Amino acid sequence: MNIMFLVSSLQFGGAERVATVLCNEFSKQHQVSLVATYGGLEPCVFELASSIKLHYLAREYPCFKGKSSGSFARLLKLHHLFKTEKPDVVISFLPNVNVMAVIANAGIGLPLIICERSDPEHFPMSGFWKMMCKYTYRYADMLTVQTQSVADKVGLLFHLPDLVRVVPNPIPASLAAQPLGVSSEPKHILCVGRLMPGKQFEHIIEAFASLQPELPDWELHIVGDGPHMAVLRQLVSRLELSQKVRFFGSVENPYPQIARCDVFAMASAFEGFPNALLEALALGRPTVVYDCPSGPADMTEQGAVAKLVPLNQKAQFTAALRALALDEEMRLQLGRQARASVMARYALPVVTELWFELIAQAQQHRNKLPQAGLSF
Repeated sequence: MNIMFLVSSLQFGGAERVATVLCNEFSKQHQVSLVATYGGLEPCVFELASSIKLHYLAREYPCFKGKSSGSFARLLKLHHLFKTEKPDVVISFLPNVNVMAVIANAGIGLPLIICERSDPEHFPMSGFWKMMCKYTYRYADMLTVQTQSVADKVGLLFHLPDLVRVVPNPIPASLAAQPLGVSSEPKHILCVGRLMPGKQFEHIIEAFASLQPELPDWELHIVGDGPHMAVLRQLVSRLELSQKVRFFGSVENPYPQIARCDVFAMASAFEGFPNALLEALALGRPTVVYDCPSGPADMTEQGAVAKLVPLNQKAQFTAALRALALDEEMRLQLGRQARASVMARYALPVVTELWFELIAQAQQHRNKLPQAGLSF
């Protein structure tokens, strides 16, 4: 089978990471190509199998006197690529890429799966992109999301209840193979993510500050970078925690660091399907997380394998951290349960099988469609 993936770029990002994981897995038995539709000047930051064929729309198929930065030029390039490569299925990630894929597929009629990676209520699109999605998505064969709660919303928003499928992020093989770490001294709480307001790292810092009298030997470790770094450092200084809170910045491979933490914490106001949470659960880390839309409830089995705290209930979040920090046996038990749970549901072979079932459904749907449809 010839499978083509479309992403915005090949730089760090959740959708890009998932796409490259799937590319590597699919390429073991199938012909795979990967297309960066917008980015093209930066090298791919992910490790890819040598058999995967890479395309950068900003570099290839010159048109309009060599100018390739405009969206229309790239759209024509993608249309040409569909016609020449003739993939058996196209899988596209993120709204702007999805819209481009649908339009580029006009008059060709390839089986097309488009993927939404966020909760539309909490990642609002501009009026233009919302209109474009509503108009074009109907011409795709399947629309995937990562949780059932998002599926219900997206199906209504785009009027596609019969075409929406839930496919979670897979646990990468490299993560599944990561040895489970032994907690390192000093004992510490870890949080990982982009330092931006929506991640609410300040909730974790404030909770940690209130627990210092009971946990004087514990530290808080923060992995990630972003525009909120200065604000968070000021908060740490104001709370006189500079000797207890450590900022590590961006880390290329956070798995070993996650595997060694005593407690993992996430206080996001909203998510899609948080990879950092998936990584912590897969590595058997006892976790405290807000029940934000969307992802944490599904991933923790409604709090069965982690401390799932009602959104923005700071006192309960602090109490959950305290309970885990003071009870080593609870930490061990919750960590074991978490790993077993997510490996059973999100292991790469499990999710890969879901994808191939979806591809077959998309191909069947395309075969049943009338020839008339979106066209140039």
